[in-house]
Amino acid sequence: GSTGIRDVSFRVPAGSFTVLSGRVGSGKTTLLRSILGTLPISDGCVRWNGKEIGDPKTFLVPPRCAYTPQIPRLFSEPLRDNILLGMPEDPVAISEAIRSGVMEEDIPTLENGLDTIVGPRGVKLSGGQIQRAAATRMFYRNPDLLVFDDLSSALDVETERTLWRRVFERSESTCLV
Repeated sequence: GSTGIRDVSFRVPAGSFTVLSGRVGSGKTTLLRSILGTLPISDGCVRWNGKEIGDPKTFLVPPRCAYTPQIPRLFSEPLRDNILLGMPEDPVAISEAIRSGVMEEDIPTLENGLDTIVGPRGVKLSGGQIQRAAATRMFYRNPDLLVFDDLSSALDVETERTLWRRVFERSESTCLV
């Protein structure tokens, strides 16, 4: 409501798949952003393994945490660079991340595969490809905690089903959705 989010308390156990649900505009994204430290909180705290985090914005980053927002940001660079974001390339890890992000059938159809310049904000890709490229970037980091905000909104039913099945295959991952 107009007073913001209040009196929220929950735990996300390691290895769990935790879903926040609610109506459009109920504060799900605001809550996620507050937990991640990209929005300020006026009261309370965020804990990691029982210890209070002083600055979630700098603590909840790879390799601890990776986040895919509702509207992912891609840069006018090759798709490979949008996935790696400066990390060294590991061919096995990038292949696994591409599979987890359900991009393996898309990449061969792109003009230059992983070296295709995606354009400003990924304009050369479909909305679903943008979401899956951002998910692939997140999977490449292999974080302890995966945070998804409406990851599958631009995906068709079958691709969404495949994506979530592959997320569940990552049994070591903790997910906050």
